Amino acid sequence: MDRLADLASRRPRALLAGNLGALAAAVILAAGAPSHLGIGSLSVGETGKGTDLVVATTGEVPVHSGVYRVALRVISSQIRSDPGVADLSQGPISGNGRSTSLLVTMAPEDDADRQAAVEQIKGEIDPGPLTIAYGGDVAVLDAARDDLSGDLWKLELLAVPFTLLVLGGSLGARLALAPVICATMAIAGSLAGLRLAGAVADVSLYGIAPAAVVGLVLGLEAPCLFLARFRDEAALAPPAEAVRRTLAGGGPAVLLLGFATTAATAGLLATSLDQAPSVVFACALAAFLAVGSTLVCVPALLTLTGAPAGAGSAISSESRLARPARVLGGFLARSRLRTLAAALVAIALMLTAASPLLDGKTRPFSAADLPAGTQARNATAIATGDLGRPERPHSQSGARVQPGPHAEGSSLFAKLALAGGISAVALIIVFVATFRTARVVPVAAVTLLPAAAACGLCVLVFQEGHLAAAVNQQRQGALETGAAAALLCALAAVSAFRAAVAIRTAREERSLGLPAGRAGETATAFTLPAATVATVIGAAAAGVLAGSDLYPAREFGLAVAAGLTIDLLLLRVPLISALARWGGG
Repeated sequence: MDRLADLASRRPRALLAGNLGALAAAVILAAGAPSHLGIGSLSVGETGKGTDLVVATTGEVPVHSGVYRVALRVISSQIRSDPGVADLSQGPISGNGRSTSLLVTMAPEDDADRQAAVEQIKGEIDPGPLTIAYGGDVAVLDAARDDLSGDLWKLELLAVPFTLLVLGGSLGARLALAPVICATMAIAGSLAGLRLAGAVADVSLYGIAPAAVVGLVLGLEAPCLFLARFRDEAALAPPAEAVRRTLAGGGPAVLLLGFATTAATAGLLATSLDQAPSVVFACALAAFLAVGSTLVCVPALLTLTGAPAGAGSAISSESRLARPARVLGGFLARSRLRTLAAALVAIALMLTAASPLLDGKTRPFSAADLPAGTQARNATAIATGDLGRPERPHSQSGARVQPGPHAEGSSLFAKLALAGGISAVALIIVFVATFRTARVVPVAAVTLLPAAAACGLCVLVFQEGHLAAAVNQQRQGALETGAAAALLCALAAVSAFRAAVAIRTAREERSLGLPAGRAGETATAFTLPAATVATVIGAAAAGVLAGSDLYPAREFGLAVAAGLTIDLLLLRVPLISALARWGGG
């Protein structure tokens, strides 16, 4: 950290250029990741896995006619000649007699290789007089990715002006560049890391979904916390020395914050979700990159801009955000009764919101989740003989209930208690090993509550349909497995990061000999403004997914926005107040 401080003082342009160079390399690698990585099955265990590729054919003549049979035979020969094909069979004939399908099982075990093999087959087939549509597991997931990526950039553009406005108002125009760089580095770097890992392991592109949330929130919050710490140090020392002290205090936090976010997602490995290792790896990488980029980028920008330490900034002690945080934190921490009451009310509210998880169900992503008229959805309808059949019966709310397997053991929620227990134990190990006290043990349990509460609300709205019409949604009968796993991991990782910051800050304040009330004031004023900025932007960015055509994307986006808000409004201040009083010095 001393060498990094010297470099930031003597050669800030070189330090910033190195960070931007790494960012450029990450963006280049990330841009090609979708074509090199598959998504893979989003089912728990083996349930829900189906045909890799469906080649649905439709002709102007009946399937039993000579012309149709010859064309179908030619297409079958073309498919069988591909070395990536393990098996081929014919599906049912449609009710009108003019459509049928070829069901293809691919030989490669690796998701990316299977995706590449499917793309190669699609490029080699000559349909002749028939019209072809492609479906199956690989094609359905590719269609979902294409549909989401086509909508995503348009939706995210809506959040860009708001993001720039919040950052500019919080940090000033010059320092607002820091969180932009750090968040972009965390997101692009985690996607680039998935691509590099895919060269030696079976890695899923799906890991970027929760990692993007982790990278965005931590990439925004970590620079704000660094600048807040710098402001405190600059009140006692010249700017160069303040940077050095801030780095000396922030260096050890890199491992703590990285390990805490990793521990919070570790429980997913116990759910038998095929893509769990990719999720844990991507979230951990995003966390380390967000904090690491902060330590490199922010000191260089502080030196280059010569900006005053938080003057007019929302992270200074005199800002509009810090003042109410200081007042509220001190009010709760000064009284043991008020601290306990606030903690119990917050926990009760989050447990109430999480209670629908007891009846929660999940199902793998299927063609039914695609928008009507999508090629992969139509191909699946032909392959299952559903072409021309009416939609499934409507629920009482008037919304179509999506089909999907609900066999025993197929739901992610069947192993959610085990997953939560493993994550809690892992967090306890990290916190106790770092802070050397058992007083932080309860923090591990409450850290997971915002994720559980947000997922419970997701069950209430999307699965059961309560208040769904109020947010322009529909009852689905079950959550999509991938969306549920992604939102739980993303929110658990963010809450773990904030919990580690809260413990560290509260203990530092108590170590100065401050009474509980004063420590609660200072710790809350330090942490809450940064969390507020990151929550407002993160919730807005996730909330725009409500405009997606894909229901799993809507589930994920709205639940993440709700979870970040729950963490900020219900957990942050009571937790910091409790730590200031009982967390130990």
